[in-house]
Amino acid sequence: MQKDFHFYAIYTLCRLSGLKREESKIIAYSSQHTDDAKYFHAINFENGGRFQQGMSAHRFFTLKVFRKEVGYDIFVPFHFLPGGEGNCFWEKMLCRQNSEISKIMISETLKSVKKPSGLHRLGISLHVYADTWAHQNFCGMKHSINNVTNLRDETNNEFEYLGQYLPELGHANANKFPDIPYLEWGYDEQREVINNTERFIDAANSIYKILSNDLRNQIPMIYEREPVAWEYIVEKLNKTFLFVGSLDERIAHWEKNIESGFFGLNEKIRYDDREWFYSAIEVQEQKPFMINTWNSYKNSQIMKGKSPFNQYRDSNKYIRLEDFKTSNWKYFHDALLEHRYFLKHQLLPQYEIFI
Repeated sequence: MQKDFHFYAIYTLCRLSGLKREESKIIAYSSQHTDDAKYFHAINFENGGRFQQGMSAHRFFTLKVFRKEVGYDIFVPFHFLPGGEGNCFWEKMLCRQNSEISKIMISETLKSVKKPSGLHRLGISLHVYADTWAHQNFCGMKHSINNVTNLRDETNNEFEYLGQYLPELGHANANKFPDIPYLEWGYDEQREVINNTERFIDAANSIYKILSNDLRNQIPMIYEREPVAWEYIVEKLNKTFLFVGSLDERIAHWEKNIESGFFGLNEKIRYDDREWFYSAIEVQEQKPFMINTWNSYKNSQIMKGKSPFNQYRDSNKYIRLEDFKTSNWKYFHDALLEHRYFLKHQLLPQYEIFI
């Protein structure tokens, strides 16, 4: 799934469940930011201390994406949650829709929602949970089990097929087909035509039950009204998911529907992937500088035919803002590490999955 579901659909479901606006945005922002937390370097502060960022997504178009560590630390715990079904390791690694493991993950997350980073962790978990529908039957490691043969677009949209040139990692062989809400598609390894709209509606229904019932039972004070009946929501969600367009066009359609009252909300909402960062940290930008003198340049990585990008060092200065310790950005990264630790060291080993 992409930003149209992970942020805009999740925000809509939160608000319709009765959640207040601030809490709804925290959950939805954390859900989408799981796809945008792509930086792992520690930030050293000019006013003292440092902060180690967590990483739940990867910058593509680099060979590092194929390393096993990336699969174990990023793709598996955040995007291709193992279903734990089957006999061999690779069968267990396949992502399964609404699996028992995913339900335990949600249940454990709900136990911590009263913590300062609790709603941030819920947003992360809902991202992973939603992806068990879109990413089912794929795994987050490079393996032949992810092979896709004869990829077919059943809705006759004109897509550029690139999957045949990509490695068998996640759903790379299937391009972005699993993440496009209006698409019907198929491939030889799956017998039936895949209807993404039906998958997305089913995922939204399960998430709505969590927000309307389970979360409300834990912290009722963050709700301002009773939930809207699912029968009213489902038709409007279905129409929105069926809107055909690029990701940017789909996002604009969601924003219009949320603002115009289509869902009964009349609210402006936008996602800015740097909003939380700049609310927690001041950046004094400096020009990057070359770390090699000419003499060392002759023997540098550039002269050896390797990428020149590692020859530059970030010279920006970072300052912790006054509210850094209680910022959404810090809480998100705290929750990210907690989520990964629970899955890798507590939950998955119960299913003989050690990563």
